[in-house]
This record gives sequence, structure tokens and C-alpha cells, in this order.
Amino acid sequence: MELLQLLILSLLMFYGLPQGIPIKIKVDGDKNASVGEDQVKLFCEYTLPILEAEIQSSYVEWEKCDNSNMDEGYIIAVIVNGQVDVFKPDKYKITETLHLNQPSLLISNVDLSDEATYWCKVNFILNTADGSPQLDQDTQSTVLTVQKPPSHVEIIDRGHNEQVGVNSMGEILLECCVYDSKPASPIAWYIDNQKIHRSIRNTVVKSENGTWTTHSFLTYVPSLEDNDSIIRCIYESNTPEDRYTDQVQISLVSRLVSAGQQKVFSSPVTIIFSTLFLFLLKHL
Repeated sequence: MELLQLLILSLLMFYGLPQGIPIKIKVDGDKNASVGEDQVKLFCEYTLPILEAEIQSSYVEWEKCDNSNMDEGYIIAVIVNGQVDVFKPDKYKITETLHLNQPSLLISNVDLSDEATYWCKVNFILNTADGSPQLDQDTQSTVLTVQKPPSHVEIIDRGHNEQVGVNSMGEILLECCVYDSKPASPIAWYIDNQKIHRSIRNTVVKSENGTWTTHSFLTYVPSLEDNDSIIRCIYESNTPEDRYTDQVQISLVSRLVSAGQQKVFSSPVTIIFSTLFLFLLKHL
């Protein structure tokens, strides 16, 4: 039976019927999913009132409403007297627990467009003891929030693990970007295993598709002990992965002038060449 026919039938069945004791519906209320999930289940279970009445007809409906405009929605699945009709069957399905009063909705291949409010609506026509039809109904909603991990993380204008030369007491200025995440990504900076808490500024930019790009700016003044240390920009999540991290290495050149002498602190290679140069100057 076509979806339009089912809708017309449901309107004819329920129009003008007296209201009885309402059906009780239980749903998730709030549900989270991530882009790329094979399937997410929106739970719906109803309990019929205990009456001395015979079920004449049943009608269950799932409706999807955009969170930005709750006045506009469209039906994605209906069940009339146990017969299921689904809009976009490759996207939506009704669970096999329909006989247990659980017309839960399955959404396949989750993407950002699936974020919405989903209404489970249940209607029953009962034949009461005196033979008159009675309508019992209830409606409950589940808000589905779809999250998306970032596409990638990078420190701008720096290669991965690139050496950044800087004088002691000078400043290192770094910018890290986390692209296309939802919600906006938390960014943390570390030097080796120590989290950096100061001199960090973050901005976020929202894209048309609802994802966010986060920019984090770090100003860091290294000490002599920071030579060869690693500065990392990390997208912090419950399940961090290497691809959500970028890093650079500090190559420190520090000059201390004391008693007319100049001493150079740098990488081991620089120290070797400096020592060799001074040796040649002394013996030539």
C-alpha cells in the first residue's frame, strides 16, 4: 500500500473519535551518533492501557523535523495494523521487535543530515465494552545529535616534526588548525608530556555544512631545558588518534655573554662544529 494511501486511511479512521486513556510511549529522549556509523537505533516502546477493549486498528508514525524549524517535518515511516511502509528504505528501517510493542527506528549510514528531532507517534482505535470506538494516542520525541571527528589537524606553515630554531628567551609563535569537526574541537598544546596552559588563544569558524574549524594560537618562550623538546597540538577527544596530532621540535640557540666570553648552546651538531672552528683558529 502506498504511503499516501496509508495516511489518508489513518485520517479517516481517527477523525472525530472520542479520546480514551492515553497510550504511554518510552523513547531515548536524547541520542548521539557519529558520522560514518553503520546504524543508529532510535528506541520507541509503547504500553497500552489496561482496558476491557478490543483493538480495532493501530497506526504508528515516525516523523523527522529539522531542529532549526520544528514547524516543518515529514513522515519517514508508518505502520498501519502491523503493515510497515518506509520512506527511503535504504536509509530507514523499523526494528524486528514490532510484535513487542517496540516500533523502533533504524537509521543507516549516519551523516550530518540525520541530525534532527524524531517523533514517535502511536494511535490505537479500541472497541470499548459498550461497542463504541475510542482513540488512544501518545507522541514522544528523540533529539538525535550527530558528531563528526575532524578531517585533519595541522600546525600552519610547519612540516610534521619540523625543527623550529629560536633563541633562548625568544618567542615561538605557532598556529594549529583542527578542520571540519562537530562540535567545535577542543585543542590542547603540550611540550613533551607537559600540558601548556598559558598564552593560548582560540577562535572557531562555522562552515555552511554545520562543521567547525578551530584555530589555536600559541606563544611560547622556551628555556634552555627545552632544547630538542617536542611541541604538540592535539585534538582532545575520548579516543585520540595519531592522525589528530601534529608536532614540531624546538632547536634552541642561546647566547650567554659573561666575562667577555660568548658561549653557544645549540644542538650537538652545532656544538661540534663550533668547537672544531675554535680549535682551527687557535692552531693556524
